[in-house]
Amino acid sequence: MDVCVSGPIDPKTGMVINLKDLDESINAVVARIAGKHLNFEVDQFKETIPTTENLLQFLFGQLKYEFLGKVKLEKVRLYENNDLWVDQYEEA
Repeated sequence: MDVCVSGPIDPKTGMVINLKDLDESINAVVARIAGKHLNFEVDQFKETIPTTENLLQFLFGQLKYEFLGKVKLEKVRLYENNDLWVDQYEEA
């Protein structure tokens, strides 16, 4: 999964967000579904087929909430394999 964020550059650090903090936020979201049977253990997918598109929509919403007040989530790309992926962008 690729995640693209934006925000003002902190003049002290020269970064939009510390990459360690970004990675921790992404890992926290992924941990909510990692190793789980999506159809039975994740409420979102008990009634919805966990296609790559639906999974991306779920992850995008979770990441957007996780980044609230930190950075703006611009885009997430979820790979099904090396040459097949789905993108979701933040609406303007």
